[in-house]
Amino acid sequence: MGKMGKLFGCPTFKEKISAKHSAVIVVDIQNIFCSGNQKSLTSQVVLPIERFLSKVRDFKVPLIFIKQDIAAFKNSPTGREILVRNGKASLLKDDSKDKLAGELCIKPQPHDKILTKTTYSAFFKTSLSKNLHKAGIKTIIATGVATNVCVETTVRDAFMHGFYCIVLKDLVASYDERLHESALENINTNFGEVCHSMEILSEWEKEGRHKKVF
Repeated sequence: MGKMGKLFGCPTFKEKISAKHSAVIVVDIQNIFCSGNQKSLTSQVVLPIERFLSKVRDFKVPLIFIKQDIAAFKNSPTGREILVRNGKASLLKDDSKDKLAGELCIKPQPHDKILTKTTYSAFFKTSLSKNLHKAGIKTIIATGVATNVCVETTVRDAFMHGFYCIVLKDLVASYDERLHESALENINTNFGEVCHSMEILSEWEKEGRHKKVF
């Protein structure tokens, strides 16, 4: 952004991602989306995210796991229609596996937060925006799946709620590489900034550790 950004009072990348006012969100790292086929793109991102989160905790940065309420989505008229239209009507016939399907693939630690959503956006009819603003959070750093669905929708809403948005390109995934890349391009153009997780950790290392705020 350089001199032009400063001219208009815009924060630099370094200022935006400061550990002092950032929070990391982990979107939908659940069995239904990330387990089963270990060769799938969504499965392959789980371990890298888990490694990143261990480093995030070292910097005392707030960490929030976002969970999709499987039953709520299936039982909504719009969710049901999407599933049927995309050839996934079989998911509507059996609710017995919803609990297992909805479990997280990464175990949260005691100080991590967990928020349940009923649709694609983590901000829709939840307390997320209120809690983040109350804690002084200015920037959302997003990881998880699927890039073009719940990650992008949550980032869009975060932008609408007044948060700077960062998406870590090495820690998000979709079932379709083309849609993944398209979503990243759209996010980077219209809703936030896309970067590698190492860029974040490198800046935090320089910044040093700080007091927990959330």
